[in-house]
Amino acid sequence: YTIFSHPQEDPTRPPCINPSKWTPHATHLLTFLGYTIDTRKMIIIWPIAKRQKLATYITMLCDQQAQHGSPPKQLAKVLGLIQHGSFTNPNGKYSTLRLQYHLNDAVSQAPVASRSWWKHNHLRLPPHILIDLRVLRSSLDSNLYHHLWHQPIGLVVPW
Repeated sequence: YTIFSHPQEDPTRPPCINPSKWTPHATHLLTFLGYTIDTRKMIIIWPIAKRQKLATYITMLCDQQAQHGSPPKQLAKVLGLIQHGSFTNPNGKYSTLRLQYHLNDAVSQAPVASRSWWKHNHLRLPPHILIDLRVLRSSLDSNLYHHLWHQPIGLVVPW
């Protein structure tokens, strides 16, 4: 307050120290760059909401495969979420390499990978890719401290 004055002194200016920006309770869990950080256990966690979103995408993908295939855009969404989660679980990236290669092959063989191709073309996935996705799906539960979806901070922060 000595440097910035009291918040309510000048009614023409918003307060420099806004009380609504301060958390009323201190916590050991914080969110940073889409990850949950536990400062007591010193671990970085991939949030449950993102895990549930990925689980939903994988379930939809497997259901669509039984009918008519999936749009490449949806496959790219699944790969993007897995890429984000692989910061804490490198196994997710390795278990979906075949999906990545399959999508790369489809994009390279497309006459023109236009916006409509990404939305309206449907790709069939081989059974071994669906098995990989189902195995990954089985690890996506609502346990915040699931052993596959967190990493010690010391292993992810460069020296």
